Amino acid sequence: MTLLAGEGGYTGQQRVVLFTVVSRREVATVRKIVSQADPQAFMVINPSHEVLGEGFKPLLHPRPPYRVRPRGRGHEWSTSGPPDKPGTHLPGPGTPPT
Repeated sequence: MTLLAGEGGYTGQQRVVLFTVVSRREVATVRKIVSQADPQAFMVINPSHEVLGEGFKPLLHPRPPYRVRPRGRGHEWSTSGPPDKPGTHLPGPGTPPT
């Protein structure tokens, strides 16, 4: 949960804004808690496509350490294992050639 300082656009009154992300299953529980704590509270519930960051999905996915040229006529790249022949290793983007 994140606490934000807010100001009412109409009243100009200072408020504390709570920002949180919950699963669909938790929405009813959060509604009940909020209505019990403040029956005049203002809530916005939006669906999220993705939640990234601490406690959720990582912002960046680790890159595989190497890429292997496809064998034969295939057009797909493989990251399943180390190259088995010299000269088949391709460094990842930004990696200087060896």
